[in-house]
Amino acid sequence: MKLRIGFDFDNVIANTNRAKREYAAKNFGIYLDSRKIGEKGYLEETLNEQQVKELKSHVYSSFNLKSFYGAIKHMKKILEKGHDTTIISYRRRNPGNKIIKNNLIDWGIYSHEIMIICTDNRPKRKFCYRLDAFFDDQLDNLEDLKGEVKHRVLFSPYFNEAPERIALSKSWKENYRIIQKLSREK
Repeated sequence: MKLRIGFDFDNVIANTNRAKREYAAKNFGIYLDSRKIGEKGYLEETLNEQQVKELKSHVYSSFNLKSFYGAIKHMKKILEKGHDTTIISYRRRNPGNKIIKNNLIDWGIYSHEIMIICTDNRPKRKFCYRLDAFFDDQLDNLEDLKGEVKHRVLFSPYFNEAPERIALSKSWKENYRIIQKLSREK
């Protein structure tokens, strides 16, 4: 059965933490811990204010991000199965939509059937109604979707467990298995 699936862009499809690590190492000589980089406050504790601003400006305006391993292959399968696919990001609409779209084009997975929503830092809850599942790398975003999205999936290779009622996925292969299972159950 066809599903309505939502994905966060940064650190779910695009490996922006990798881009941050590479930029910090190259430009500041600072090596960021891949297990901590997604934690709130880690960048601010590790880099000075100007470095944080420069790093975020570079990464979030990048048109040539690398995707997570397996993301392209499995996104193509999801689209081939006809699932309604929405990317919901905290990025600003302008230039966020264009940056996301151009990265998807570069990866060969852009389709007019993919809806791209940039929330301008507004809560994702307002944009996730009617979704069957949502994949995000931030636990607090998923907890905020309780009651709005039935199947919430924490995508992170670094977590070993997730709270009750939130599934945990460490790879795109797992993401796809979850989608297949939900599709059979619907």
